[in-house]
Amino acid sequence: MNNLDKAKEMLKDHSLAIVKNEKVYLSDLKGVKPLLDFLKNNVNLEGFSLADKVIGKGVAFLILKAKIKNVYTKIISKPALDLLIKNDIEVYYDLLVENIFNRTKTDLCPIEKVVLEVNDVDIAYQKIINKLIELGGN
Repeated sequence: MNNLDKAKEMLKDHSLAIVKNEKVYLSDLKGVKPLLDFLKNNVNLEGFSLADKVIGKGVAFLILKAKIKNVYTKIISKPALDLLIKNDIEVYYDLLVENIFNRTKTDLCPIEKVVLEVNDVDIAYQKIINKLIELGGN
């Protein structure tokens, strides 16, 4: 079983799984928080495989920042898919959607919204952090 298959298998019990050989990182947090926490704690994820339940453009930017090798997700937004493919990340998914919506389905996800027009990883990273602070989630 390759790293991505292992990560995908672990997704059954967690919201995020990141795997490279014997190293495994798991989280049950939702949204951008799990991957952002790994980045903030300087966890080296370069070359790892990631499985996540939902990937919007915010998470896609974090995947690029972490230098993840390949990803699997149940749901991915078109902007996220375009960004990952453009940056040569191998992507596997079950469902492609136009955008990721907030939890009440009344508007775009606030993180997706804040990075929608961004094209730079470092700018996106800072916008994500700022938005989480504004939302009281950081």
